[in-house]
Amino acid sequence: MGSLVRRRIAIVSSREPWRIGGVERVVAETARRLKSDFDVEILCMGGKTLSTEWEDIPVHVFKGYSAMYPLSLSFYRCLKARFCDFDLVHCHNFATFTTLASVLAKNRVVPLVLSPHFNPVAQKSYYAIFRRLHDLILGKRILKGADFVVYGSGAERKSVERQFNMEMRGAVIHTGVDTIKIGSAEPYDLGHVKIVLYLGRLEKSKNVHVLVRSMSRLPQDFSLYIIGEGSYSAQLKKLIDRLNLRSRVMMLEPVYGEDVYRWMKSCCVFVQLSEAESFGLTCVEALAAGKPVLVNDNGTGLTELANLFRGSISTVDLKSQSVHEIAGAIERVCGTAVSPDLNGFDWNDTAQGFKDVYIKLLDRKPPS
Repeated sequence: MGSLVRRRIAIVSSREPWRIGGVERVVAETARRLKSDFDVEILCMGGKTLSTEWEDIPVHVFKGYSAMYPLSLSFYRCLKARFCDFDLVHCHNFATFTTLASVLAKNRVVPLVLSPHFNPVAQKSYYAIFRRLHDLILGKRILKGADFVVYGSGAERKSVERQFNMEMRGAVIHTGVDTIKIGSAEPYDLGHVKIVLYLGRLEKSKNVHVLVRSMSRLPQDFSLYIIGEGSYSAQLKKLIDRLNLRSRVMMLEPVYGEDVYRWMKSCCVFVQLSEAESFGLTCVEALAAGKPVLVNDNGTGLTELANLFRGSISTVDLKSQSVHEIAGAIERVCGTAVSPDLNGFDWNDTAQGFKDVYIKLLDRKPPS
């Protein structure tokens, strides 16, 4: 197995692997598993410059400047100088300086893999204008600089190809979940209340306000727990007060790790009504917890998941259905038994998919 000799892999991320976030989670969970077959290093940006070890993996952090699009010339210079130290570079997160720097630092010998984590809708409204300019000016340049693109879903692949009117050499490798830890998590003791759960960013595009409005149409034994943070938090609190729902709608600070799984185990239905998602990791986590899921049939990642897990994920259409109808769907789905086949959706499956891509690219790489 010559292809499994200790090859050197650089994983490039916009933030540190110990930070909370979807991209960081993918980097952390796959790096933990890839280190058994490769010499892995993580290069990223963060609040301060440091070199350390995390999970027995060298991590090099470079301080990023600017809130919207953190820049670091020292990061670029390091990557440029060290690109040939690695046998392959895998960069995560499309609309970040670290991805642009990886493309600019690339040479012809070392393969560059890109995981875009692409979302066509900017989560923060003030970021939307920047995203349009970024994609228009740099989008195709970044994609053409990659040797292989790894998409987290078929919907993400279609979204990227449609947005930039180009097809890239690539593959879909589904983002995983920790099925074992989720399955063994203990639910919270919240009495006999029927818990409707939303967990994620609080931005207008997530349509959590529609979920709040639906609570006024549901029986009194239903309670909504909203767990997360974001720019739309204040508006949601005002809406809850205006609808006199303080006793039935709880907004909690973000939770992490196994607390997420405990909340998944505590609900009777998990709801995600986002306008556009490239995947829907929390939906799969809810399925792993044995809970039914209700999603917005938005034509992107959530629709793809609903098609993959028919009978376990139900849909509503926010464009055509009323709040009353959405409330009816929540009540109908709540507490139903689900038994989804999650084969291919575990973190081990995701890491194995990355490993297979790496080996194919490395075996084709000409000697330096």
